[in-house]
This record gives sequence, C-alpha cells and structure tokens, in this order.
Amino acid sequence: KFMNLEKSAILFRYEDFCENLENTLEDIFYKMNIKYNIPSLEMINSIKVTGKSGRFSKEIRLPPRNMDFIENDLIEQIKNSNNYFELCKLNGYNPNFKEHPLT
Repeated sequence: KFMNLEKSAILFRYEDFCENLENTLEDIFYKMNIKYNIPSLEMINSIKVTGKSGRFSKEIRLPPRNMDFIENDLIEQIKNSNNYFELCKLNGYNPNFKEHPLT
C-alpha cells in the first residue's frame, strides 16, 4: 500500500506479461514514457536468465501452480492471514491458490 499510495509505484505482473505480451509491453513503455519497438517472443526467449527470479523454464510462459511446493503450515497461515488477502486484492491475484492466479 505504501508504494502505491506514497510513491506512486506501478505494478507489472509477470503473469500479465505471459498472457498478453504485446499489450503488457506497450503498457510498460507507455507508463515509463519510453519510445519502444515491441520485441518478438522469439527475441525475448533468446535472452538467457539466471533463474534467480524463480523462473525455471527457458520460455516466458505462465507455469502451472505446483501444489507440491506449498506446505500445510503455509496453507494454514494463508487461511488466517488478513495481509495475504489484502495483498492479493491490491495486486489483482486470486487468493485461492488452488485456482488460476489472476482475478
């Protein structure tokens, strides 16, 4: 909330980038007031990444949610956390981790 309200932060979600590359890039460059040429998906996928961002694939795509990585303790915390639901609402994420991540 602080970043949005006090610093006028702009949110760009990786999921939006995966689902609609061209419109998301257009929006990013527009909000940053930068002239641009939208690269092709092939050009973007040719860029090697470290994986430190959590990206496991060589392709830019929305990966399926892997429930094996979510421990029972975390599931219980999610059920009882007002902050989790507020964060999801603020960023347009579906709070139900068993469903599609975007609302």
